[in-house]
Amino acid sequence: MRLRSRPLPSRAFPRGIGRSTRTDTLVTAEEWADDFAQLIRHLDLPSAHILGSSHGGSMAMAMALRHPSVVASLLLFGAFSELDRFIVLDFWIPAKFSKIIAKAIPHSAYVDMPECGHIAVRDDPEGSARIIKEFLVGRRLAKAG
Repeated sequence: MRLRSRPLPSRAFPRGIGRSTRTDTLVTAEEWADDFAQLIRHLDLPSAHILGSSHGGSMAMAMALRHPSVVASLLLFGAFSELDRFIVLDFWIPAKFSKIIAKAIPHSAYVDMPECGHIAVRDDPEGSARIIKEFLVGRRLAKAG
């Protein structure tokens, strides 16, 4: 399977979240990914577990593609790579295809959260936290074994 990521100009956001400097230019998922990778390196971390939900998933996927050495694992909740594709995938493609995709990605798992909408971490924060913890603990156990 070959993975690709495209710029997302229609889903770009300005800088200026929290105490960071606000700019007038929009930042693409790829540029955010570069920023996150630079932060991980600045903190002198060898890698990090990256979680992305919705548009954050786009940033996380871009980071895994552009900076794989700093991504220890990737957890995606309702992620998409293009808005049009997201609409098609979310509403027209059955879950069985998501399961097929998960099987094609090494060390991945498909987890169904039937009571959740697109933003599972908002709709079921406790369930999402449990899934994240199980994934991360499982990765630690797999590396130790």
